[in-house]
Parts: sequence; structure tokens; C-alpha cells
Amino acid sequence: MNNLSRSLQYIFAAIAISLCYPIAAFACNPALATVCQRYERAEAIFVGRLTKTELKDETNLLALYATFEVKETFKGVVGKVETVKFGAGDCDPKIDKVGEMYFVYKEQYTRVARVANYTDLLTNSASDLAFAKGVDPKHPVFRVGGVLAGLSKTDLHKVGIYVSDGHRKKSVRLNGEGWFEYVGKKKGLYIITVNLPVAATMYWERLNESSDITEGRSMTYEVEFRPNGCDIRQFNISPK
Repeated sequence: MNNLSRSLQYIFAAIAISLCYPIAAFACNPALATVCQRYERAEAIFVGRLTKTELKDETNLLALYATFEVKETFKGVVGKVETVKFGAGDCDPKIDKVGEMYFVYKEQYTRVARVANYTDLLTNSASDLAFAKGVDPKHPVFRVGGVLAGLSKTDLHKVGIYVSDGHRKKSVRLNGEGWFEYVGKKKGLYIITVNLPVAATMYWERLNESSDITEGRSMTYEVEFRPNGCDIRQFNISPK
């Protein structure tokens, strides 16, 4: 990853501002996830009281096994007591306060190309808790959004963002920091078009994925409705 890409990722982290988009400060992790991405990625989400932790050396890598007494469940099948495996490195969540309440993301643990796990003390998880409480399984929605990095404030005001669900095409406004969001309720395919006021070199990033570099004034991509899921991308733009 070159210096430009790293710098743009830090910009991405710094300007996240809305409920769907708060980002925690895992500075040493290259892939930062928005709240809706954290929610979608986890196999289970719950609030629980930490009762025990145990470090284990597994093939020369330390793993932390944390046991929680579950108090409230938001996603997945969760028992009254859950033991969750976490990493034990500098970029992994700090889970060491036995007796305290935690907001827990239960995820499959992998070390390679890993996105940060955002399990944290409940007192530090207001955005995550609010988002989880706001999810309605009976009336699912799909959030499409992102941030444009690299354009001037003047050019941002001239960008056109359009979302089509196959029957109608809607214009979506950017905020002053380059963020846009569209909340869809209809199942199916969504087509998103980003029109720029200037010719540019551009590509998008999404967690550990990135697109090919394109040239011009427009970029179009497709996403499919995922119940209470989201597709959030960072668009890296270098005007010519």
C-alpha cells in the first residue's frame, strides 16, 4: 500500500460523522469498519458481563478466550453464557475488566487480512448500542453510502450521486465532508453512479477490498439488497 492510500484511509477515519459511520481508533489496523459493517459482519452481537479471561498460545500466536454472562442479545443465537475467542495483539480489543459490561461482537477469528473487532466496554459503545437497538428484523433496510476523498470543497458541491433500484432513479446529496447515504427498503439490485465535475483518476476501497483504477468523470457499480446490511465505500479521487 502506498503513502497516498494510507493517507486517504486516515482521512476516511477522521471525517466519519453520522450514526451509521462512527469509527473507532484502531490506528494500527489497516481496515476500519463503520457501525453498520460491524453489525453485518458479526455472527452474533450481545451485551454481557465479563466473568473470566484466559490467554492461550496457539501455534505461537496468543489468543484470548473471554467468557461473558449474557444480558441482552441483538443478533444471532446466543446462550446465557458465551465464550468468545479474540486476538491478543496490540490491534485487538482490550478485554480485561472482569465484572464490567461489554458490547460484544462475536466473529470468526482470523489473523490474515483481518478487520478489527470492535468489542469494547459498554460505556464506550454508545454508537454501536444505538445502532443495534435501531435494527428492525421485521422491516429490514439496506444502507448504501460512502465518502469521496481528494476533491476540493468547491468540487464536492458539484458531484452528482444517483441510486437506481430498477424502477426509479434518485439523486443523493453529499454532506460538507463528502459523505452520502441512501437507505433502501426494496429487495433487489441497486445501481450507484458517481458523476464528477472534473476528469480524474479514481478507485474505491471497502474494508480489505479495492477496485481497479478508472479514468474519467463517472464511476458506476452495483450492489444487492442485504437485509439490515450495508455497502460503504471510500472513493479515492485524484483530479487531473
